[in-house]
Amino acid sequence: MAETQYVDESVCAEHMRRVDDENKRQNERIKKLEQAMDNLTALTLNVGKLATNMESMNKTLEKQGQRLEKLEERPMKRWDSVIAAVIAGVVGLLFGLISAGIIH
Repeated sequence: MAETQYVDESVCAEHMRRVDDENKRQNERIKKLEQAMDNLTALTLNVGKLATNMESMNKTLEKQGQRLEKLEERPMKRWDSVIAAVIAGVVGLLFGLISAGIIH
């Protein structure tokens, strides 16, 4: 009959301690990875929200730019109207003076 060999209790206890230590170390690493993933997920969501806000702000800025262009054009249109009215008045005055016989 074959003899059964047993591992000494102290060797078994040491092996179990090492396995437990390794498990604790691995569990800490897993916990840190989970925290990093949670942070990455939160960052990704925030970047998505930021992109949406930037798109909205860009549309608002485009609208404001169009409104600003219209506002900037107003005084020029008014000035053009004033110049046209002055020219029309001068031409009308000249025709009036010519037809009245004051200018030959």
